[in-house]
Amino acid sequence: MGICKEVRDWGVRYRDEKDAELKDTELVEDLAYAISESLKHLGPEVDGVVILIDEADKAPVSANLGSFIKLLTERLKLRGCDRVCVGLAGLTDLRDKLRSSHES
Repeated sequence: MGICKEVRDWGVRYRDEKDAELKDTELVEDLAYAISESLKHLGPEVDGVVILIDEADKAPVSANLGSFIKLLTERLKLRGCDRVCVGLAGLTDLRDKLRSSHES
């Protein structure tokens, strides 16, 4: 029995893969919703949110980090949420991994 990670409401929950009921796109949609709603509730006194991913180069190409970032930013834009910045830190091969996962 495998274990997969599920991002929900600003946290991480581990669950059995056989019990997985949500698709990856649904998880990203839930994350985008949580971020945009949180910013709405915080109001205009908060400038925005910065999401920092350290050692992003250690993620395997199969993790599709580039596709994840692209999908998340598109979902945030559709929700009218333009106060989010995503920063990735890693060695120079990070760019190649991102390109292989998503061309943009």
